[in-house]
Amino acid sequence: MPMDAASYINTLEQLGLEQRQAAAPTFAVVDLAVDESFLGQLYGAMTSSAITWSSLLTGTRWESAWKTGPILVKLSGHEKFASDIAQDMANQPLGMLIETPLDASSAHTYFQSLLLSTARQDETLFRFYEPRMLTALLAALGEKRHRLIRKGEAWSWHDGYDWKACRSDFHAATDLSSEPPKLSSEELASVPQYRTADKAIRYRHAYRSHLPDAPDQTVWIMARLLEARESGLKSSALQERWLRLALQHGASFQKTPPFEKVMHDPSMTPQERLMAMESLSESSHAAVSG
Repeated sequence: MPMDAASYINTLEQLGLEQRQAAAPTFAVVDLAVDESFLGQLYGAMTSSAITWSSLLTGTRWESAWKTGPILVKLSGHEKFASDIAQDMANQPLGMLIETPLDASSAHTYFQSLLLSTARQDETLFRFYEPRMLTALLAALGEKRHRLIRKGEAWSWHDGYDWKACRSDFHAATDLSSEPPKLSSEELASVPQYRTADKAIRYRHAYRSHLPDAPDQTVWIMARLLEARESGLKSSALQERWLRLALQHGASFQKTPPFEKVMHDPSMTPQERLMAMESLSESSHAAVSG
């Protein structure tokens, strides 16, 4: 476990992501499934001049459902609208901002091909624009990420905590018409692990004054988050609450009294077990302080 965790963490830390939003985005990929009102916002911004946009589902089997799919919006020359979209993205997982030399037609072709890059006979969609997943995706791609973000491009997204940006480097693809990279099943399977490692890095800073004196504190945190996930706690919020219990009572708290009995209660859901253990923790603190 520690060696694997360290590998995930090191890969993420070596991505060299910047903490910023795009200064002058040329496009945005917006997920209409996240905000049904966005189309009204888009149409309302066209009072003085037209804004070029297109659905990335055009010409696919999902075209009839385009109002709940991703669209590509050209932001060049619309600074106020670009600023409004960035603010929306900071408040909800709406999509991503792109700086690219591609024109609207070429950008549509490329990002649609990326959307379909994992499809077999047009069966599945690759939601590359999901901002909560994008950091983990770049890590899972390894060196292939240099073919994802092309020469002269930068992508930026808000992951729910901070703005992050990835700019192409000298390894990036120069042929803007080439096919995007495809993820293998192994790479796709590693994305959840990278997401957990990304949270561990963030929590290391948030809880630095409460962490144990472990050889690698980020690895220690990731182990706790994986324990939470394996215990049936799927959301980030629930996993963070498990981490807080571990910070108070130690790494193996769930295997010790009085928590062990709760963990083996078959009548309770994972979330109910967590709530029960939190109540036990509060009771023990109250008893000590009293």
